[in-house]
Amino acid sequence: KTLLSSLLVLWAIWVLFPLLNSGFVGDDAYNSQIRGALISTDETILQRIYSEILGWVTGAGRIFPIMWIYLYGLYYYLSPSPLLVKSITLLMICIDVLLFSKIIRSLTKNENLPYLCAFFVVLFFQFRAWHDPIMSFTFLMPMMCLFLFSSILFLIKYLEEKKKYYLICFIAIYFVALMTYEITYAFLFPYISIVLLHANRKGGIKPLLIVILLTATHVLLARYIHLDHLGAGEGTTYAGGSQLSLDVMAGIHALYIQVTSAL
Repeated sequence: KTLLSSLLVLWAIWVLFPLLNSGFVGDDAYNSQIRGALISTDETILQRIYSEILGWVTGAGRIFPIMWIYLYGLYYYLSPSPLLVKSITLLMICIDVLLFSKIIRSLTKNENLPYLCAFFVVLFFQFRAWHDPIMSFTFLMPMMCLFLFSSILFLIKYLEEKKKYYLICFIAIYFVALMTYEITYAFLFPYISIVLLHANRKGGIKPLLIVILLTATHVLLARYIHLDHLGAGEGTTYAGGSQLSLDVMAGIHALYIQVTSAL
């Protein structure tokens, strides 16, 4: 296992090595200048974080405070170089790949299939010129994958052993992910799949209900605050607010483009 895991990590590093030379892309180039930006606006770092959190929830109906705390905190207090940020990104991706293989092993009880699957997953990674999920957004997407995969592992452990500790860890990770980025809403679909595929599926009702309750509370609270401040002149440049799209065909079309381009 140790040898195969090491080879898998080396494979991911080799495939994604150009990432280390990519520099700051998109919003990262702007956010990395937070110290100078605060001087020009005469704000403290805490004031900027608070204004971003408040502006997004009132102006766009989005509650994701943890992202602004880690994003601005990282660039303000550590002033990291592009190489350091991209190295952290690469490290997170390697951890994600290992966690992915561990999930496959937990579900299939097979020792070789997980490494084969993880090996091929790395081949699907791609870089784009703008708004790339790997090169941009200060390792946000690899971190969200880390939340997803680690929470799935705790969910599987809870289904197998029914220990409250695993349930608490599962819910805690989901809550942190929910407060970081709304893509967490989609976590519910793999959670449901895991529960339905597991032998002890009856025990999965409780964690699923808790996740649904947290998600619904997050959506409704954000929507309520946004509507309450609508027209008050508060918020970000995204003054129209975020909307939940139910256009399934548009989602399928987007997925088709992503899969074919990866291939």
